[in-house]
Amino acid sequence: MKMSIVHVIHAFAAFHLHPLCATASRSHVPHHGMSWWPHLLDAPLVAIILTWTALRALTQYSKIPAVRRPAMLVIWLLIAQLCLGFVAFITRVAWGHDAVQP
Repeated sequence: MKMSIVHVIHAFAAFHLHPLCATASRSHVPHHGMSWWPHLLDAPLVAIILTWTALRALTQYSKIPAVRRPAMLVIWLLIAQLCLGFVAFITRVAWGHDAVQP
């Protein structure tokens, strides 16, 4: 199955709609902290779509540097973002449970 522009559009849409989900989860809870469940449920979906798109690009067009380099960049940035998200979750939710908030 060839990779089509539809796959790239789905990945692009998921990548850009994810921050909107995170923003919406913060804005509906004024002064009580944010609800992190919508963001936590949406993050794996975005990670799966981006990984799937990058891996398809790497498997089908690995000899083309103009496709291979951005696909590798997406994978590395996704790994970095997932690590940052995990650390933020641990420091804010798990460890910062009783921390004084400004």
